Amino acid sequence: DKVRRFFAEAKNLGIDIAAPDINRSQLEFTIEDEGERPLIRFGLGAIKNAGEASLSQIIDEREANGVFTGVQDLCDRVNLQQVGKRPLEYMIKARVFDCWGTPAQFMDALDRIVSYSSSTHKAASAGQMTLFGGTATVAPMNVDLLHPGEKVKEIEHKELLEFEKEALGVHVSEHPLERPLAALHRVTKGFTIANIDANYNGRSVRLAGMISHVRTLTTKKGDPMAFATLEDLDSKIDLVLFPKTWKLVREQVTVDQVMLVVGK
Repeated sequence: DKVRRFFAEAKNLGIDIAAPDINRSQLEFTIEDEGERPLIRFGLGAIKNAGEASLSQIIDEREANGVFTGVQDLCDRVNLQQVGKRPLEYMIKARVFDCWGTPAQFMDALDRIVSYSSSTHKAASAGQMTLFGGTATVAPMNVDLLHPGEKVKEIEHKELLEFEKEALGVHVSEHPLERPLAALHRVTKGFTIANIDANYNGRSVRLAGMISHVRTLTTKKGDPMAFATLEDLDSKIDLVLFPKTWKLVREQVTVDQVMLVVGK
């Protein structure tokens, strides 16, 4: 919750936030100022289901021997089987590997990537010592792990945004509500849920957002009514739909529906 609030505050201040990156991110959040204007880069440690021990293997190798030039280079230098498939899956969802390919390509190739990396490190370990006590190196094969020959079906934009939220707790590249709320900006005049405070008690307000939760019930008189939750880019508010209103709008008020709401 704190990250979401800080994220919204940074965006309001015009500060860019960037998704984690395999060659740029540290464990914690960092500031990058080599571009036109500084930005805050997500740390790998912010990715859910990716433990510090797994991530440190990648960061330590990169810091010791330079950035990774591609998927195969990462596989050859870090045993990704030790990192684990689940952490790697959430790294894909967090857009860590976007500099090399799409999330769809990486999801499709995940088993191949882990298998290749494991085999490479097993071969290197087995061949470390020669019969005469010297060391032997295993020359890496040149393989294309992301392109198996069949075209991979791309993941829909909305699903990619949900991947980000699942892995990082927030939508980084774009909030799925940004476009529809921008279209309703003229009607709401930019008024958001966060603008509501005690001064608005009893006053009529007009809000745009997405219905994230609906619960129906029946009054003592037997009339159906509902409670719902409306969310915008960084806040949420509870709605009470009394029987007269619920009768009129119950076909429209559904989870994930973007709505313009007028209420007191």
